[in-house]
Amino acid sequence: MSVPPRPAAAMYQAGFIAIFIACLLLPVPLFPGEWKEAAAPRVWSFPKDHGSHPQYRTEWWYFTGNLIDREARRYGYHHDMPIYGDPQYPWEAYL
Repeated sequence: MSVPPRPAAAMYQAGFIAIFIACLLLPVPLFPGEWKEAAAPRVWSFPKDHGSHPQYRTEWWYFTGNLIDREARRYGYHHDMPIYGDPQYPWEAYL
């Protein structure tokens, strides 16, 4: 007796569930106590603060902009990107 092949939709659903569970585990601190806590207001200093802050575990980067096409239609975009730190593998090492 052979097992019928799984429909593509069921395979995608199983993959989505696996990715969802993995994403839930990402914010869990792997190295507790090694991160600075953002508990108080920060004094900003530009341009230094335009880059990353590797002493913090999680950082959000935002990219926003406006575009105009050839027919003068206007568009806006916004992209959020969470950055999760790992003291053993800092993301700056990959640049």
